[in-house]
Order: sequence, then structure tokens, then C-alpha cells
Amino acid sequence: AQLALALVSCTAVAALVFATLREGVTARPSAPPPPQRLGRKMWLNFTKACAGAGGATVDVWPWGARGALSYTFDDGDDSMFDVPRLLTAYGMRGTLYLNIDEMEKNPTHKEECANARWRMAAQAVAQGHEVGGHSGVHSHLGKRDIEWTIPHLLAAEAHLKEKLGVDSGFKLSFAYPHGSTNAALQEFTRKNYIASRGSFRKTQWYIESCSPADMASLASSLVVRDNAQYMSQAVAALAKAGRGWLIFNAHALSSCKQDNGCGCATGWEPLDPQKFEEHLRTAARFVRSPTARCGNTSALWAAPLGEVSRYLLLRDQLRVSSARWLGDAKLELTVRTSTGQVLLPPQALPVTISAPVSSALHTTAATVVGTGDELVSCVAEGRVFVEVPPATATAGKTKIVVYFAVGTK
Repeated sequence: AQLALALVSCTAVAALVFATLREGVTARPSAPPPPQRLGRKMWLNFTKACAGAGGATVDVWPWGARGALSYTFDDGDDSMFDVPRLLTAYGMRGTLYLNIDEMEKNPTHKEECANARWRMAAQAVAQGHEVGGHSGVHSHLGKRDIEWTIPHLLAAEAHLKEKLGVDSGFKLSFAYPHGSTNAALQEFTRKNYIASRGSFRKTQWYIESCSPADMASLASSLVVRDNAQYMSQAVAALAKAGRGWLIFNAHALSSCKQDNGCGCATGWEPLDPQKFEEHLRTAARFVRSPTARCGNTSALWAAPLGEVSRYLLLRDQLRVSSARWLGDAKLELTVRTSTGQVLLPPQALPVTISAPVSSALHTTAATVVGTGDELVSCVAEGRVFVEVPPATATAGKTKIVVYFAVGTK
């Protein structure tokens, strides 16, 4: 029996060696899928192709997820604050882009009603949702002088952070009101926000690339009451094509579940809450559980826009430069920075690295050479995954040794 086990171990490891000695190899991007027709006048477009997983690599999305999905809602009308409750019920988190005028100069113009909205925003943050900037007045910023726009945005951001207790140095994400922008404004947002979301026509939806061309102008899909029926089709298309990032851009719901005593402002082109929940029920079938790590690499990663941005901004500065076997059951992975000095995003997320292995193996440990720090690791669907904290990943050159055994745990 011991001899048979040893033979199985050697066979499994030998199969791995050939697959993982290709240093830093990743699959080349294929052509992006053609536009997909969702309805008579409704199209879903892919901005560009993304590379798939090949040899040892930094994962496109955490734990090998198939794609990324972000729900964003704008302005701050009363019914918008029912969205976090619905997302939470289906294991997802989203981003609320708060406009100061919408939050405080509500239909009643009463201070207690503005305070009620800020309380609901704080509750959403406490549940793990994200808030972002959406200016002070809901103006077409792309048509204004940049000399007016910059101090206006700085003042609005400072006010938002003060109201919600966000650290003044933390970089929020931003959404351009009306999708209106220009080159000077994008230069400002590129430096002052972690990422910025644009808008497009109601009849043309976009799936952003896994490596966006410009983090100051992310492609989004504008969802209004007459095209919300296509949301589930878009999620299914992303799950089928993989690798991309679908950013939904909506505003509010057509009724309020929460009663703040100030009425129910529903904003522009609100979504039917029942139909939105039906969509979330469908989308949840494609989305990875928030507590899951290994397994189900065909699932999507649903996370706030800023959180996704923080992952990919660090990811794109790293590479797995080598993968080599040390004996029969130890794999050494070397992570290097792609640039000389890593720009660590605020509250950067851990990245995951992976390499092809035999499904007959499971990990027993993963440690950082030199420090002995233990890392979370696992084997699923023919790959070994290792979660690497930001400080470890950005050390310049980090060697990680993964230990294996044959069979299930």
C-alpha cells in the first residue's frame, strides 16, 4: 500500500513539473466576443479581450473567479438606500455614489431628513457597502471650467468623508454626474480617486476589460426602468465569456421599504424593486459566495467598484516570475514586482497567485521564504491558489513554498 501511494505521488508530481516549469507563462488574449443582442434595440459590447489563466500567474480576479460584477447606484434619493439591504440578502455588496445636494436638499429641505439619509448611508457602509464621490451639485462637469470644478469636487469629497467618518487620506471612487467629463477633469480624477465610472447610452451596455484602458473612465452599463429586464442576460453573458468586469450604473428604486419619516424620493428612471430582486436572485446563481475561496472558478466575483479597482491596480504591478519543484511535494513560486517601485493602493486587497497542478493533490501549508509567514492556500479545479498579502507581494522579490500531499484532506 505504501509503495502504491508513493507511485501515485510521483506520478502526480511528475505531471505537475512539466506544466509549471514554464516560467511566468500566461494565456494570450483571444478576440473579444462580438456584440450580443439583448433586445430589439439593446446591445451588450465587450471593450476588449482578457487573457485567460495559463501557467503560474497572478490571478486576473481573486481565487480564479470567472469575472467581476459591480452594482453602482447614484445620487442619494431615499429609495436608493433600500439597495444595500437587497444586495446583502443575496451575498453581494455595492457602491453608492452620493451627491451632496441630493443628500441634503431633498424634497422637504429639512435638516432632519438630510440627517436621516446620512444615517442610512452610514448603515450601508457598516454592512460592507461602499460610498463614492458624485460631486456637490449634479452638474455636467465636462462643460464647466476646471478652475471651478476642482475646488468644488475637493469640498464635496471633504464633506462626504466628514459626514461618514471616512479617513481624509482615503481615496474614494468617483462617478461623473450625467457621465459628463473632459480631458482636464479626467486628469484630476485619475490622481485623486482610485477609479472613476463613466456612463453610456441606454441601448448600449458595456463589459469593461479585466485590464481597463483608463481607470479614470470605466465603461458601465446604464440601467433604467425600460432596460432593467436585460440585467440577468448581461450577467449570464459575462459568466459565459469570462474575464471581464460588468459595472451596472443605476439610480434608485421606484418605492421605499425603509421609512425615514420624510417621504420617498425615487430619483431618475428608478427600477422596480420586485423586478430588481428577481434579477438579484438570478444573478446570485452566477456569483461566488462571499466566504468562498477555492472552487467554482466559473463563478463571478461581486464586489464594490472601488474594491475591484484596488485589486487590479495592485495585481497589474506584480507577476509570477518562476514556478519550480523542490523535491516531490514542494512547489516554489516567485512573485516579483513588474515596476521598480510599487504604488500600493489605499486599503489594498490581497492578491491570489496560482499555478497548474494535479487535482490528486491538496496543500498542507504555504509559507514565505525568509519570514516563515503562513499563507492561505488550496487546490481546486487543477490549480493551486495562494493568497498573498499586499506587504508580502510588494517586497520586490518574494519566494513562496507550497507543500502538498496526495489525496483529499
